[in-house]
Amino acid sequence: MKRKTSYSYWIKELILLFILVISFSCQKENDPSVISPKSYFPAYPGSYWVYTDGETRTVEPDYCLHSYQQGVVGPDFSEEAYVPKMGQQYVYEYGITQNSVTHPLKQLLSEKLNDTWVVKDWNNEEIIRKVIAINDTVKINQYPSTSNKINSYNPVIVVIEYSSSEGEKHWRSKEYYAKNIGLIRRDINISREIIEPVIVFELVSCSINHVFDDE
Repeated sequence: MKRKTSYSYWIKELILLFILVISFSCQKENDPSVISPKSYFPAYPGSYWVYTDGETRTVEPDYCLHSYQQGVVGPDFSEEAYVPKMGQQYVYEYGITQNSVTHPLKQLLSEKLNDTWVVKDWNNEEIIRKVIAINDTVKINQYPSTSNKINSYNPVIVVIEYSSSEGEKHWRSKEYYAKNIGLIRRDINISREIIEPVIVFELVSCSINHVFDDE
C-alpha cells in the first residue's frame, strides 16, 4: 500500500512540475521584449552626450515600457516593449518616436549606403533622409578649441535630410554618427540656393553605459 501511495505521489509531483514549466514558458513568451539600441546610436540607459552648443542629452536610467500608434486608421498600436527613453522620445534601435500618426518613428540612420526613407510630410512635400557615407573618418577639434587637440572618429555614417521639392543637392541638415558613440556632429545648410554649411554642434564628451564586444 505504501508503495502505491509513493508512486501516486510522484506522478502528481511530475504533473505539477510539468504545469509549472508550461505556465512559466507561456508567461515568458507574453512578456514584453527589450529593444536594445544599435552600435551607431548606442542610447543605452544611463548614457549621456555633451555638445558644444551647451546641450547635454541624457538617457533615462532604466528601460521604459512603451508602445506607439502605427497608423492613421484605428487604434493600431505596436506591441509593448521595453526601450530606452531620451527626454520625451523613445528609442527603437535607429529610430525615435515623434508625434505623428503617419510617421510615428523617425528613422535617424541606416547602415546601408544610399539608403533613403521618408521621415515627415510637411507643406505637401516629403522630408527625406539619405545615407551618403558609411565608412567615413571625421576629425573634430577637442573642446575647447584652444587645446589644439583633434579627436578622430571612424567608422562614421553620414546622413543628410532634405525636402522632396529641393532635392538632396540642397540638403537641410547633415548628421554624423560614429560607431559605439552615436551622434558626433550636426551641420545645417543656411541657403536654399547653394550649399553654405554651418556646424551646429560637435561632440565634447560622452559616457556610454554599455561594454561593446570587439568587432
